[in-house]
Amino acid sequence: MPQIVAEVVERGYSAVAIKLHGRSAASLGSLPSTIAVIVVNDDIPWRHLDEMLSAVTSGQRTDDGINETGLFELANAVAMAAGGSVAIEDLERNVLAYSTVDGQVVDSVRQNGILARQVPDLSKNNDQYREVMQASGVVHFPYDPADGELARCSAAIRAGRVAVGSIWVIEKDLPVGANAEAAIIEACRLASIQILRAQNARDLERQVRSEWLRSLLYGHPGVPATASRFGISSGLDSVIVGFMIRSTEDGSASPIHELATVAEQYCSVFRANVSSVPIGQIAYVLLPVVRDKAMPKRLVAGTIDAIEARLGCEAIAAVSSPECGIERITAMRAEVDEVLAVINDSAGSPAIAARTDVHSQIRLRALKKTDRGQHSEHPAVTLLLEHDRKKRTEYRNSLMAYLAHPEDVQRAAEDLGIHPNTLRYRVRRAKELFDIRLDIPDDRLVTWLDLRLTSRQ
Repeated sequence: MPQIVAEVVERGYSAVAIKLHGRSAASLGSLPSTIAVIVVNDDIPWRHLDEMLSAVTSGQRTDDGINETGLFELANAVAMAAGGSVAIEDLERNVLAYSTVDGQVVDSVRQNGILARQVPDLSKNNDQYREVMQASGVVHFPYDPADGELARCSAAIRAGRVAVGSIWVIEKDLPVGANAEAAIIEACRLASIQILRAQNARDLERQVRSEWLRSLLYGHPGVPATASRFGISSGLDSVIVGFMIRSTEDGSASPIHELATVAEQYCSVFRANVSSVPIGQIAYVLLPVVRDKAMPKRLVAGTIDAIEARLGCEAIAAVSSPECGIERITAMRAEVDEVLAVINDSAGSPAIAARTDVHSQIRLRALKKTDRGQHSEHPAVTLLLEHDRKKRTEYRNSLMAYLAHPEDVQRAAEDLGIHPNTLRYRVRRAKELFDIRLDIPDDRLVTWLDLRLTSRQ
């Protein structure tokens, strides 16, 4: 065996597939680092391995990534051989194809699955699918009077040892015979190639779109074909949504790639041409052709629920203003970043927001950023803050609440959890101690800004 590997290396190959036929991997000896060695299960035919590798490395893409014509033809062929209606499913229990042979019998479970292109969610499903995936051949299930599901048989579709789907055949009167079972197993082999090809095409297309979107978000201009690739139409608005996990006190890492995957998967159910890319701690999603201005927030609300259910983390999202043209994507990203920064840092902020929802907070953050290093507080505010620090008083918080509700001392006091008379006393004492003049509009504005831009003590 080592001599074979050495000869393969000498001929310039970069990988070799080997069957050990009962021998241990140690029999291969010390292998060169310049070649990849794949150990193939003895039961897998070489022809099957070659077909799977060809499917993965050179699959042809269709409009939706799946060669439905081939799978439908395969379903019809199995239906003719087995004498019953056939459905081909992926691991997510999506119905990829089904037979259309005249006179075939279907039950309500199959009919609903075909109409929704998704297997109905029944309590027995998990047990049935588990049995099919663990079996090496065809599994038979009897008629179920509880829901009217007709007797059927099923076999797992595998790529090597990895399951990628299943084939289901309705049995009319008697269980299918040995010849029909052989046809089902052969159909599983052929279906695995097409499903692998489809998965490869989808993964490649998703990766290309993700990198193109990353480039646009960073401000690099796209080629003329970029807009059409993303489904962006001339004269119609698009929206960028940014998702992130709300920052926690322990500073734990955010599952950014899982976040981007869940966000894209959920949005893709309801919208065509959805693209996503994770950058830093934010997962950006592009929604092209937005005609209903209320749609993005509705979709984002459902996405947030899906993220939190899947990842168990509190998620937040920012929705950009609708913009027309691919050249506006960079500006849309900047807007999303601003909104996320506000709602991630502010206690009690909403989980979903647009710029219009937090415009004031964005302006205040900008003021604080530009004023940093050259900020000169109102002398009265400086004295007040120093007094709070040394004496552990609450003048700043009291004035902030008072200025936030200038006509409602009762509500301001409730925010602080004190009696209204206590608040009135603190405001009066602040005026006396620090010469704070709230009756002069300009002084009132500057005082509020200085207090607002100063970190809470």
